[in-house]
Amino acid sequence: SHVSRKLTFAYNAQYLIATCGSDRSVRLWDYTACKCRLSHAFCSEDPVAVAIHGYRLLVGFKDHIQMFYITVDGLMEFRDMQSKNCHALEFSDGGHLFAAALGNLVSVFSSD
Repeated sequence: SHVSRKLTFAYNAQYLIATCGSDRSVRLWDYTACKCRLSHAFCSEDPVAVAIHGYRLLVGFKDHIQMFYITVDGLMEFRDMQSKNCHALEFSDGGHLFAAALGNLVSVFSSD
């Protein structure tokens, strides 16, 4: 479990819950087995938002958003986008778009 407080979570249809905490980590949980399946630590920055769709994971930070593929070996970075004040992320139902709350604005991006 997270060493410090949990900041946010997201879930998907593959029985995964993604959480991020102020301990600079993102964890993927199998909620049918009640087990942590993956933990990824970020060395120098705190993740503030997560979103999950299928086997893609978005992680928001204060100055950028990273997209990862979830693999059996861990997280594989796919994309890194500059942004300011990200505090919430959400995939569209189809997963082809995602929205990011950046300060008092909501921006929509293609996830391809």
